[in-house]
Amino acid sequence: MTEQIYNAFRGNTVPIFWGNRNIYKLFNKGSFINAHDFETIDKLIEYVKEVDNDEDLCNQILNNKKFIYDDPNYYKKIYENIWKDIFNIKKNREEYINIWKNIFEIDPSIYEKSYKYLEKSINI
Repeated sequence: MTEQIYNAFRGNTVPIFWGNRNIYKLFNKGSFINAHDFETIDKLIEYVKEVDNDEDLCNQILNNKKFIYDDPNYYKKIYENIWKDIFNIKKNREEYINIWKNIFEIDPSIYEKSYKYLEKSINI
């Protein structure tokens, strides 16, 4: 998993997910659109348009419970591991590291704030 689906939830949007096929092990099926659930791209596009044009359907997806597990510590650990993975993947890219060092120097609590915002935004 990556942080993108979390960020989509944080932004109160309907995520359109096309990634790890095991996504339903963490997230409820009705809380996002999974591209893998459609036989063709055209059917996916058709459904996205349907959601976009149907306020009730869109709100239903937005209001569905996001997570399978109710224990916020379970997801906090996953969130921490995602960020560790991101930093490990990018560790050889000096520019990327310097950008993040500068961000943390400006506000060392940015990670904690990011998680607190996630927690508040998606009610975990």
